[in-house]
Amino acid sequence: MTVLIGVVAFIGFLQFALAFDLTKYLAVPGLRPVTDDGFVLERATFRRPAGTTGHPIEFGVVCAIGVPFAAHYAYRAKEAGQKAGKWWLCLAIIAAGAVVSLSRSAILGMCLGGLVLLIGWTGKRRVQALIAAAGFLVVLRLVVPGLIGTLYSLFDNISEDPSIEGRTDDYESAGEQIAKHYLLGRGNGTYLSEKYGPLDNQYLGTLVQNGYIGLIVLVFLFLAGMYSAARVRAISPDPVVRDLALSLIAAQSIVALGAATFDLLWFSTATGLTFVLVGASGALLRAVKAQNPVLPPMWEAVR
Repeated sequence: MTVLIGVVAFIGFLQFALAFDLTKYLAVPGLRPVTDDGFVLERATFRRPAGTTGHPIEFGVVCAIGVPFAAHYAYRAKEAGQKAGKWWLCLAIIAAGAVVSLSRSAILGMCLGGLVLLIGWTGKRRVQALIAAAGFLVVLRLVVPGLIGTLYSLFDNISEDPSIEGRTDDYESAGEQIAKHYLLGRGNGTYLSEKYGPLDNQYLGTLVQNGYIGLIVLVFLFLAGMYSAARVRAISPDPVVRDLALSLIAAQSIVALGAATFDLLWFSTATGLTFVLVGASGALLRAVKAQNPVLPPMWEAVR
């Protein structure tokens, strides 16, 4: 999964830097493009790549999800005395993909995922990560002049951004739909963005289409995955497994945040990754329990 996210990020970086769209040559019989709008959009003076995903926002979030795992495998290889260069390169490509997507969702997701990792990492690794992040931003500023300023303007002018205003304008019509069908919603897939306008908020979209019951189930899904990974981190004696569990928590926190900033489950790649992460967390917990049949309760392990 991490390697394939790196491939998607590399394709997106080619779209951004060279205006070379490799997806034009990925014509697989029986499959169709995931978007009709093209894989490269624009924001300010920059191209906004989508890689092989359906939209630059999805591309950025997918890359942000890959950052914790690329970091995990890079550190794992380094600490095992193996060659870690390929994983550091993968991490750099994925992180660059998230940045050049020019997506608030991706930047916020990386910040939240990074915060989760910093909380769980050792002090030495925290210092290394902060220095590496600063160096990464400096290199981007030198290689792509104006990129960092454009990213800053996305948040500095957020109150005047037409895209933000367009999202909030649809909340009134969404509220009317919720009031009519508050328990089970109006039906999955019935709130068409072409007719009612995009909500760009998966929680709100779930509330409209699946009601409060559907929203509770969606939140439970996210919490169940994060709980499983947190449980692994609490009870596993293996530091590598514990670090992998931390990466799963960070990635799923990015997903949970992304669901609040765009309609996550409307996009196939982001949807697939969401369920893979939840399933992987559950599978990891089962594997750890099978290898360690006598385990203390979670609260004792944490203590």
